Amino acid sequence: MAKELNHVEDKAKSHKQLAFIYYKLGDYEWAYENISYYIELNDSLSQVRNQADFAELEKKWNYEKKEKENELLKKGKELDDERIAKQRLYLWASGLGLMLFGFLIFFILRGYRQKQKANQLLSAQKAQIEEANEELNQQNEEIAAQRDQIQDQKEHIEDIHREVSESIDYAKRLQGSILPKPESLIQHLPDHFVLFMPKDKVSGDFYWWTVQNEKLIVTAADCTGHGVPGAFMSMLGVSFLKEIVTKEFITQPSIILNHLRQEIIKTLGQKGQAGEQKDGMDMSLVQVDYQTQQVQFAAANNPLYIISNRNYESITDGVKVHEETFDSLKLYELKSDKMPIAIYEKMDDFTNHTLNLAKGDRLFMFSDGFADQFGGPKGKKFMYKNFKSILLNTATLSMTEQKNRLKSAFEDWKGQGEQIDDVVVIGLQL
Repeated sequence: MAKELNHVEDKAKSHKQLAFIYYKLGDYEWAYENISYYIELNDSLSQVRNQADFAELEKKWNYEKKEKENELLKKGKELDDERIAKQRLYLWASGLGLMLFGFLIFFILRGYRQKQKANQLLSAQKAQIEEANEELNQQNEEIAAQRDQIQDQKEHIEDIHREVSESIDYAKRLQGSILPKPESLIQHLPDHFVLFMPKDKVSGDFYWWTVQNEKLIVTAADCTGHGVPGAFMSMLGVSFLKEIVTKEFITQPSIILNHLRQEIIKTLGQKGQAGEQKDGMDMSLVQVDYQTQQVQFAAANNPLYIISNRNYESITDGVKVHEETFDSLKLYELKSDKMPIAIYEKMDDFTNHTLNLAKGDRLFMFSDGFADQFGGPKGKKFMYKNFKSILLNTATLSMTEQKNRLKSAFEDWKGQGEQIDDVVVIGLQL
């Protein structure tokens, strides 16, 4: 409710309470996340209040200064009028001569008394002005102290931001070190591309491949969340895949996904209880025999696209042929199992598909970040229909050119808007 009403103070209190709860629960990562939000919001709230106080003080100072100026102008005019009256009096007295000498003495004495009163009034006003100036000086000192405090708070926030940025940069280097290097795939499958665009510095999407028993294993995965939490999940995924494939010598895609799900559930302590965090990942995984062009495929929620100029009427069960064609090319969509790599109400074994493809066919694995990106003239999602169309329309280009066209299409659609999710697209040509 505080977020919907944009009530900064309530949001700060809520984050502070959440930090306390997560700390008591032993979830120190979320406790740290919420206390960071609380500090940021509380500091912003203090800054807004200080700015408002400064504006009120400045307004009051300008008003009092104007009032004093008006009073001085008024008194100056009174003094000018008085001097003019004296001059007229002296002219009149000289014209009347001696017979009005007594009246002249009277007026001179009255003028003297008025002058004394005026001087006394000016002295009192001067004292008042000096007192007001002293108060203004004190106010200026207080404003300067508040300005220094705001500057200290700003520097403190900048220090926190720098420390967080350094930590995220380190996490980015760690994640980069576990992802496979592109050159390691070139020797086994030269025609390929990897389009990898994290939303933040680190990504919840990841890609991975290896060669085992003369078979190429390739996967594209989308973990729960993005940023640092997603990156932790992605590093877990890569570590478990290495254990399953390279140490346990398991190469059948469906069995790899079954083992990976067991490891994720065990590591995260998932029990399937109500209110439990639904952390996990969606992925498509293929095994490619690049000598025979035989492909095995299994997937959790994410499908596999195949683009070919051949007519695969019975490529495998659960295949949907995309309606659009381009340059005699067809796009085949292999459906995934509708369950994630995590605990779920449906816990069947993942389905293993075997495909006998031909040289030149292209395979595409991806996360949902590309199709779900908002943008365009009406600020809508890119959608899978448009994603399929651009894959078909660029399938006659080289893999590098196709990757560049995909990236340009994504950037053009996003425009000046914010990228809403991590993006990974892998293209393989047999």
